[in-house]
Amino acid sequence: MVSIRSGVMVTLALLLVGCAATDRSSERQQRVDAYQQHVTGSIDETVFSRVRSWTPIGHDHIAVRSARGEYFLLTIDPFCSDRLRGGAALRMELIQSTPNSLTRHDRVRLDGQNCRIQQIRRLDHEALKATLEEAGVRDSFLR
Repeated sequence: MVSIRSGVMVTLALLLVGCAATDRSSERQQRVDAYQQHVTGSIDETVFSRVRSWTPIGHDHIAVRSARGEYFLLTIDPFCSDRLRGGAALRMELIQSTPNSLTRHDRVRLDGQNCRIQQIRRLDHEALKATLEEAGVRDSFLR
């Protein structure tokens, strides 16, 4: 009798863990989809002084907020995606070829690995924030 009860408890615990993991995965995908939905077309260059904050979006995108309060979605080289799997890299730094400018020729350094910026797109962060709030997805990056 004790072993049946223990088996049922273990099974229930595993089901709960599986559901929680599925919920987190679904929420991550909703977040990635929302970011992709609220970007403009690709730009080659923009005024950009420094990064105020950043967050990984999926495996090959980084969202950055500039000191001026503008939001951008950067697509980085696919070979750098291992740095973003499972969460944020410890350190991110922009390597800009021209001061106060961000171009597709610039790089992102993730934990010491240089990654070329393939694409720069502006984010409509107000619309993005509204979409995520409506979906019940919390995103501390957006202000």
